[in-house]
Amino acid sequence: MGDVPLSMANEPFAGADANRIVQARPRIRGKLIHAGCILATALILTYFAWAYESALRDRSYFDGWLLASAIGLQIWFHARRKVVSNSFISNKSWLSIHIFNGYVIIGVFLSHTKYSLPDSFYEWLMWLSLVLVSLSGIFGTYLKWGAQAKLRGQDELSPERAKRRHKELAVAAMNLARPEEETLELPLPTAPYQAWLEDFYKSTLRPFFGGPQNYLSHMVGSQRHMKKMLEEIDGLDRYLNQEGREKLHAIKQLVLEKDRLDFALVQMQLSKIWLLVHLPLTYGLFVLAFFHVIVVYSFASGAW
Repeated sequence: MGDVPLSMANEPFAGADANRIVQARPRIRGKLIHAGCILATALILTYFAWAYESALRDRSYFDGWLLASAIGLQIWFHARRKVVSNSFISNKSWLSIHIFNGYVIIGVFLSHTKYSLPDSFYEWLMWLSLVLVSLSGIFGTYLKWGAQAKLRGQDELSPERAKRRHKELAVAAMNLARPEEETLELPLPTAPYQAWLEDFYKSTLRPFFGGPQNYLSHMVGSQRHMKKMLEEIDGLDRYLNQEGREKLHAIKQLVLEKDRLDFALVQMQLSKIWLLVHLPLTYGLFVLAFFHVIVVYSFASGAW
């Protein structure tokens, strides 16, 4: 199969640092700023709603139209992805606006319902629709932030590329763990270094590189499986000679990259399933909101 260079783990999408991989978390500062902007926007809209009500007007019309406009913006976000072809930066910016607007919708919705439960069947239908859309949107945000934390922005990975890379990593790990070709003519006793490495490959590494692993752990964001494997690798390191340690270090990088690829595949699968839930709910909510506006103005009296 040919020799595999020890620097293979430094290729794109490789995991170069075990601590960064295992302990990766979303950037707290950016998330705090994002949350602060959402809170500030909600407070500003609440103030305008209070000012509108102070002018002896029904604030339900004010925050109702805010809510309808925000839902319309969410629909536009989904629609533009099919009709507008822009750069990745533009799409990323629109996604941030989409998430921001989604959290603002939750605040406006609470204000519009006056923090109370609905009365009629139609209101209950709208209320449940918006709650389900919000919950699915929050889950989608979790998927996005989780991918950013683990993959550090390398979200251009495709399923085809991941599968090809899986095979490359499996071959590389097998070549690193295989015994060296015998060059001595006399059958002298050999140290057990290579045998330990081979046993570790057969018992642990070969099943791990055989295909995607730890689906449930990646789905909930757990790193317990990777910590356990890294502890096994570090434990074996002390029993190897220098050449064996170099091989084991290269294998460790391959293990980290394989784990990140598994995580990326889980994220892509969850994102597809999530879209099948989130999109129909969003469009259904838009239709309900449209008819809600018609019903309100059909039975409304006086200027709003």
